[in-house]
Order: sequence, then C-alpha cells, then structure tokens
Amino acid sequence: MLKTNEYFDGKVKSIASTSSDGPATAGVMEVGGVRVWYRLH
Repeated sequence: MLKTNEYFDGKVKSIASTSSDGPATAGVMEVGGVRVWYRLH
C-alpha cells in the first residue's frame, strides 16, 4: 500500500511504502519552489 503526503502548498511530495523488506520512502521537490531551513539537535 502506498501513502502520499504533500507539503509547502503541493511543491514537495512524498510516497511511502512498507513491504516485507521494511519501509521505503521517496520524495520529489519542484525545482526552485521551496527553501527548507533545518537545525541539527
């Protein structure tokens, strides 16, 4: 089964799947459409 998520007004999308081998995810980002800031803890 696939689960999809959208972020940043649909400019970033992810697809997640779980199988007998374990979970897997893939993401796609619109070129130049998003600026992401993060901080490591």
